[in-house]
Amino acid sequence: GLAAGERDLVAARARVADALGELMPAARAAGVALGLEPLHPMYAADRSCLNTFAQCLALCDDLGEGSGIVADLYHCWWDPKLEQQIARAG
Repeated sequence: GLAAGERDLVAARARVADALGELMPAARAAGVALGLEPLHPMYAADRSCLNTFAQCLALCDDLGEGSGIVADLYHCWWDPKLEQQIARAG
């Protein structure tokens, strides 16, 4: 989510990407896959700034092997490109 008083989702998503990029080598070495779960935008302020399948899949593309998406329809039913992004995810 956003840091206290922050309103910049782009910066928050960049911090998440940077942190996961640093964590990824250790996760791979331990044989642990990292699952990214898009949460409904109403949770962007305090839980997660990853809100769409497309955002999570783009980050998975950047992170590479050992990353994937966790699909919880409670949080992503509203995504206008859900069906297309599920197909993209495979």
